[in-house]
Amino acid sequence: MTLTRRDSLKLAGLGAGALLLPGRGVGTAPAVPRYLQEHASAYARDPRQAARAWFAHARYGLFLHYGVYSLGGRTTATSS
Repeated sequence: MTLTRRDSLKLAGLGAGALLLPGRGVGTAPAVPRYLQEHASAYARDPRQAARAWFAHARYGLFLHYGVYSLGGRTTATSS
């Protein structure tokens, strides 16, 4: 199947029309992710702060440890 110029213009028109659908255009608030439904009002104000509130409420944590053992694969420049 070959795509003619007329067909490509129709597809471009459909794509432009999709931007005009309610909730999909420019200036609309982004959809709230499912895991942030409890923080929807905070998400409307500041999505990043809502995600932080969810992270604290979920009681997840992150631990990074850089010890001497992590330097084992590192190469050092030596002068000869």
